[in-house]
Amino acid sequence: MAVNEDSELHWEVDKILRAAGCTPDRSVDPARWTGVLELEGYRLPPAAVGILKRFGGLSITPPSRPGADLQCDTFHFDPVDAAGGENDRFEEWQVLAGRELSPIGAVADWILCVDDEGQFYIGSHGDLELLGHLARALEYLMLGNGEPRRLGPKS
Repeated sequence: MAVNEDSELHWEVDKILRAAGCTPDRSVDPARWTGVLELEGYRLPPAAVGILKRFGGLSITPPSRPGADLQCDTFHFDPVDAAGGENDRFEEWQVLAGRELSPIGAVADWILCVDDEGQFYIGSHGDLELLGHLARALEYLMLGNGEPRRLGPKS
């Protein structure tokens, strides 16, 4: 799914995005993040740049969901704040994922990242989980729907 295709987004996800200021035509210049990240040694494929163009700078607070098994935390699309100086973690996660990963933001003490195919991951210390492509990842992050696939290490 391309970053600008909203047809597969859950209606509640779309509503939350719009409330946070993210409309389908939103576009910001990702240079304020990409330049810093590239200087730190990160490679940002088109999928990562596209996500930053659409979501960069946003903070999204999912609504409270009484009775839900998972209450989602606020997350931020600021990759410099999330992953500045964290190259060592990314090297470890890239081995676990078998793919190159680029930072795009954070959820609490977890770093959001994306691979060159646009699949979202979330990592913290030695843990890495695959969230899937845009619609699935946002549904998990905002509504707690779905189950990420743990890539390592085993608990």
